[in-house]
Amino acid sequence: MVKVLIPSGALGLNYDKAALARGLAQNPDIIAIDGGSTDSGPAYLGQGVSKYARSSIKIEWKGLMVARQEANVPLVIGTAGTCGTDSAVNWLLDITKEIAAELGQTLQIAVLRSSQDAEILATAFDSGRVTPSPRPPKLPAKVLRNVAISWPSLVPNKLPPRSKRARTSSSRGAPRILRPSPPSR
Repeated sequence: MVKVLIPSGALGLNYDKAALARGLAQNPDIIAIDGGSTDSGPAYLGQGVSKYARSSIKIEWKGLMVARQEANVPLVIGTAGTCGTDSAVNWLLDITKEIAAELGQTLQIAVLRSSQDAEILATAFDSGRVTPSPRPPKLPAKVLRNVAISWPSLVPNKLPPRSKRARTSSSRGAPRILRPSPPSR
């Protein structure tokens, strides 16, 4: 039987350190955590940024990297940086390397990227390699070119100005969640 230790529903929501210690005492084979959620809505995916502050992510991730080292098991995260875009994956990778240097850890890191290039999608669409739903809307390739994001142009974790974002926190004392304001109409 494979034992998987999942300390929290998502990185950035905080985790109970005593529960993590109890989980480690069970000798897990792997520590795994999700780094994102569709509950956040489309803004983070569209912007290619994390909804959580870098400092919160770093504190939690560092704790899990220490736990991984103590347990001598792999540590895996899915949907890195809330949305899993290449820019968010790179953002978390930079944090990981920074923490590893601070802890003196040597890591083997596997990275899976999934962002799509708008021009490749539009070309595939134009050549008939993208098949529609049974009742598709009229969608010319130029629409794809206008809505798809060019990931290299994004600045990782760039938040709107302070006046344009709200702060909330859970009653359990979790790190603050930064949410951009909805776009104005």
